[in-house]
Amino acid sequence: MLTCKDVSELSDDWLEGTLPFKKKASVKLHLAMCKHCRRYLNYMKLTVAAVGDLETSKKSDLSASADKVDAIMVRIEEEASKQP
Repeated sequence: MLTCKDVSELSDDWLEGTLPFKKKASVKLHLAMCKHCRRYLNYMKLTVAAVGDLETSKKSDLSASADKVDAIMVRIEEEASKQP
C-alpha cells in the first residue's frame, strides 16, 4: 500500500500518464481512500493547466510583439528610403 508521500513522489508521472500498470493501480487504490491526495493531485493538475495557459499566452504575446517590431522596421526602412 502506498503512503501519501509515495503518491506525492509519483504525482508527476501520474499526471503525465507514464506510470507502469501496477504503480498506476496502487495510486488509484490510494486515491480511492485518501481525500487529501485526491485534492493534492487535483491542485497539481490545475496548476499544470494554469502554467500551460501562461506559456501559451506568453508565446502569443511574443509573436504579436515580433509582428509589431517587424511593422516598425518596415516603416523605418520606408522613411529612410524617402530621405535625400
